Amino acid sequence: MTSSIIRYKLRGLSRPLGSYMQTGLFSKPVVVESTIAGRTERRNEHRFNVSSRLLIQIVESQSPYMIKNTCSAQSLNISRSGICLISAMALPQNDLVDVWFDNPDQPGSFYLSAQVIWTRADRDSAGCFESGLKLMDCRSTDIEAWLQYIELLSII
Repeated sequence: MTSSIIRYKLRGLSRPLGSYMQTGLFSKPVVVESTIAGRTERRNEHRFNVSSRLLIQIVESQSPYMIKNTCSAQSLNISRSGICLISAMALPQNDLVDVWFDNPDQPGSFYLSAQVIWTRADRDSAGCFESGLKLMDCRSTDIEAWLQYIELLSII
């Protein structure tokens, strides 16, 4: 197993981080840059390493034959606004998908809508793909319950 060094830099802060944490308020958005195994990523929100089963269905695609295709997946990490997952199907970038995310802490699942932001071949598993989904604020989904769930994760 390869160990990776993770380094975080906070940007956009006008005073020391400790003073923000004491008040619990951020006056500016915080961008977290992380370097994992030589790859730098920029994130606007904290990610939680939650591994859970997902069911994905493509509902809108530039490729008509992809619509209604489904696949199972496993989450790698989650945030208020997105999910990083691994699956056997390469989800096309910009497609709209419905997501059923099994809640690992209690029976049931979250029903969410998302846009596929990126997909790449998984470096560790041949025939698997990692994808990044951006969650959409839709009335007919469980987005409010999802946000409450993420809030609970941040307290723990």
